[in-house]
Amino acid sequence: MKIPKLFGLPLYVNMKRRVVNKYVKRFWGYSLKNSCWDSLDQHLGHLKVGDLFFGCGGYNQRIASIKSNYFGVGNGRVLVDAALVNDVGGSCSLKYCRPEVPKTQTQVEEFRQRVLINPKAREWNWDVTYSPEVMTVNLDGTVNINLELEKKLLSERK
Repeated sequence: MKIPKLFGLPLYVNMKRRVVNKYVKRFWGYSLKNSCWDSLDQHLGHLKVGDLFFGCGGYNQRIASIKSNYFGVGNGRVLVDAALVNDVGGSCSLKYCRPEVPKTQTQVEEFRQRVLINPKAREWNWDVTYSPEVMTVNLDGTVNINLELEKKLLSERK
């Protein structure tokens, strides 16, 4: 059986499969026999630097780099997490943020509308950050955020 890969990163290195399974279950919650690895690789495994992904911010982001986080076990290593670093410096963890395939412009707009009607939007300043004046959605689902206007509106609020 071949070693599963995520974004071209091997799930483990220099380890026997029976030892790896214990650590993979601990870190990922799945065994190596689970079909989720094929599913993850099928949906996200093809992504590479320069591609778009739908991140935890609610819009598409461009991958600037992919960072791996391995846990050392004896002479080997087990992949604990992989982070997709976007072109503005933020990142989305594969394990915690669950990035997805890119969404369309209308899907990103719909997500923004759901954020704006959230009762907590004002308390968490989402009503400013996701407002149409501050955030414009491009055709590819990426966004332009007017940071100066956002900062001004937030300072006026206080």
